[in-house]
Amino acid sequence: MLGLTSAQVNEVNDSFGLKYEQDSVEGYEAGDAGFVIIHGRFLLADGSSFPTRAVNFLVKDGDQWQSVCGGLSLLVRNELMTAGSPLAETAGPA
Repeated sequence: MLGLTSAQVNEVNDSFGLKYEQDSVEGYEAGDAGFVIIHGRFLLADGSSFPTRAVNFLVKDGDQWQSVCGGLSLLVRNELMTAGSPLAETAGPA
């Protein structure tokens, strides 16, 4: 993440009142390629949380694994994927 250390990422999250907690980490490899799946949650100051899933793709460079691409998604319950949901945005002008 732009060369930031995990401590620096935690500082940024702290400035927004966020904490991150990992629930599980799974890693897979096939030759010089691999990926990691992390399930976790963002914890807010009021005790509420947002569940997440992160996927990071890696390649092996010598003896080291290097991240090449990754992403984090907020997980949303199916019942929130309906019209009128607080997560839904109203279509505006293009």
